[in-house]
Amino acid sequence: MAKRLTPYLLRRALDLPLADKAALIGQLRASITLPEDPAERLRYLSDKMQQVAGVSIADGARTRKMLAARNIFVFVARQEGFTQERIGAFIGRDHATVCIAEKKMREVFTYPKSYIQEINLYNRYVESL
Repeated sequence: MAKRLTPYLLRRALDLPLADKAALIGQLRASITLPEDPAERLRYLSDKMQQVAGVSIADGARTRKMLAARNIFVFVARQEGFTQERIGAFIGRDHATVCIAEKKMREVFTYPKSYIQEINLYNRYVESL
């Protein structure tokens, strides 16, 4: 599936500034092979988030852990080109929830010190893809 970083490159990647990490993530994502069927791609992304975060993103819970996982899933799914309506239908929410989740993730990458937990979860998720 995804090309893995060697331990040496992974240590170097963790030392990079946030903007460079985002570029590295973009390069890794380009090497990822996702299923062609859109429904299967969403299911794949959802399953990976469940493995990484330990929560199901379609669950109705509103815990901090659940919301962080759902926001990251929405952010990655939007990067994959899915519409807000399609993502919202998949997670059992409306498009406004998806819009708010995207905005929240932009804040996470703008103010990294206050959102270190979410950034770590995002990095683990993207690495697992």
